[in-house]
Amino acid sequence: MPGTQQSPVDITGAVRADIPRMAIGWRKGGGKMVNNGHTIQMNMPQGSTLTPADRVYELMQFHFHAPSEHHVAGKSFPMEAHFVHKDTQGDARGVLGVFLTPGAPNASFASLAAAFPARTGEEVAVDEIDPNGLVPTSLGYWAYEGSLTTTPCTENVDWKVTMEPVEVDAANARPIRSPGRRFVLGLS
Repeated sequence: MPGTQQSPVDITGAVRADIPRMAIGWRKGGGKMVNNGHTIQMNMPQGSTLTPADRVYELMQFHFHAPSEHHVAGKSFPMEAHFVHKDTQGDARGVLGVFLTPGAPNASFASLAAAFPARTGEEVAVDEIDPNGLVPTSLGYWAYEGSLTTTPCTENVDWKVTMEPVEVDAANARPIRSPGRRFVLGLS
């Protein structure tokens, strides 16, 4: 039934389950960064994958939300990165959400922040980026079936949200605000 698997959610009362380990096969490389009016988005070249269980997803782009769209037990985080993937065998999407918090310097985030386009519609080429620096060393995650968080809010999205946040230098984190924020739904 359409409209029953919407995102983002407030993760509360999660049930511990034996879920498959996630394999991240992201390559370093260049791409195009754009300020699309509601976030900063990094469009990635082909060849980077996310493999949870028996599905293979190819990384298309990643972007940021401040504050986080997902909550954990009612708590939001200063920022959240969404790594958006497409199923290599179909139309499904797989999104990996990673919470970002102020803390230690992070070389991957610092190189991105230095290139953030300031104006809506502005696009810049980024020569070398390593998205692997934006994921935690521990890949424990929460999983649920949801939707994209921006219009048209398409469902059939396989969400993985890491349990451990990644630290980034607060000096590099310019505010990225989303004017069309969605309400956070409870999920237990």
